[in-house]
Amino acid sequence: MDDVTAGVERFARALTTVEEALDWSALGASYCEGDAGDFFGSEQIETLRETGLHFASDLGEALRQGGTSLYVGAGVAELVPILFEAAVLERKVAVHTADAREAGLLNAALAGVELEGLRPRWSTKPIGAGGGWSARGADAVDHLWFVSVATDPDHFPAHNHALYELEGERPGRLGPERERIDALLDRALAPLRPPALLCTTREELPLVEERCARFGLDLTVPDVGRLSGLVGDAVYACRVKGR
Repeated sequence: MDDVTAGVERFARALTTVEEALDWSALGASYCEGDAGDFFGSEQIETLRETGLHFASDLGEALRQGGTSLYVGAGVAELVPILFEAAVLERKVAVHTADAREAGLLNAALAGVELEGLRPRWSTKPIGAGGGWSARGADAVDHLWFVSVATDPDHFPAHNHALYELEGERPGRLGPERERIDALLDRALAPLRPPALLCTTREELPLVEERCARFGLDLTVPDVGRLSGLVGDAVYACRVKGR
């Protein structure tokens, strides 16, 4: 059995294990109010899986074996590509999120997965503050996933309102939210070492490009993006190079 075949089989086993172990009802309750029992029904789970497999295929072509990826604000929608990177590409994957409930559910489901020391873990600690990962030395990042973070209506309601040009009174103050987003982007970009890949949404691209410029990084943005699983934002896999 060659390494690729073995990796694909590891990935399939890992994905099956997590999908069967995950408390989908509890996860649904973290995404919506009221009766959330059917939020993640069989059709929604299948859609997440299929969308995730498309992203995994893209990453399989764009990323090298080994290396380190940093996912910011990722959740169940990113489960498939995260597992693919660890199992097939044998990459170290750090995942940081502010959603402690979702992180706990995903980590519990991942507990039974065997990936030879590369099992991903969701962390709610600040980027670079531990959780099995730091921004130094061998942990320099060559893939940053920053998708639907600055547009999150729960954590950045005023910014979400402005980006999507929503009607009605803006919730909260835009200035302080923008400062928090800039600080988060700076922490995420600090370990990025070109040549690298940076995945982000169309709405977040201007913010990302502005902060990249401060780090001496240039982005090459593809003409076509791919729609994300839950939110449906267009995600662009940008090539990163130094100046």
